[in-house]
Amino acid sequence: MAQPLLTRDPETQLLSVNFDDKLVAVLKEMKYLKLRNKELIPVIPEGVFEKRDMLFKYYANLMLIMQLYNKLITDSLPVEKPLIAPHLLKIDQHVEQALTTLAWEMQDIWEYIADSLTQVQDLTSKVQQTKDNVEKLKTIMATWSQNPLFERKEKLDNLLGLTDRQEAIKKRYNEITAAGIEVLDLMETNRGLFDADVMSEDWLKYVDYLDAMV
Repeated sequence: MAQPLLTRDPETQLLSVNFDDKLVAVLKEMKYLKLRNKELIPVIPEGVFEKRDMLFKYYANLMLIMQLYNKLITDSLPVEKPLIAPHLLKIDQHVEQALTTLAWEMQDIWEYIADSLTQVQDLTSKVQQTKDNVEKLKTIMATWSQNPLFERKEKLDNLLGLTDRQEAIKKRYNEITAAGIEVLDLMETNRGLFDADVMSEDWLKYVDYLDAMV
């Protein structure tokens, strides 16, 4: 119980909750052992039973922090990683306490855990929104390619007249203009979510990545 809350793999940088799975299982059984008036298993430190609910609360939320944080590392694209790096650094600085000084036996660490979870959830939500926006952008691009300006007719008498062609061109121009505005809006939304400098090399590489979809 004197161990830090979290550990980090030095190679992958992934987090793990520093809580023995066997102890988790034992804690689940402690209530029933107590009700039967049986002796508690010797490896359980004194006072742990009284802290059972609190420990599970800590454990469950630290597990969520671990899962969300690790997903940010493993699921981010190479072009996204430099953009989320400053945000991850802030989280890393905050999480450092859980890796070094904060232990399970300490009192009043719930506020720290809750704050850590909020930070990770906030970044996760922003990154997911950028990914959703990229999917919207792909849908817009697909619509452009799937809808030709003119459809070929089999019979000459079905060919579009000059007026019809002009109307079709005007309609398509308006559609493309509206779609272009939407694409720019999505890109600007993503820039805001990443909090990226519009002239930074990392952002320009991300823009190139999006442009390659067009």
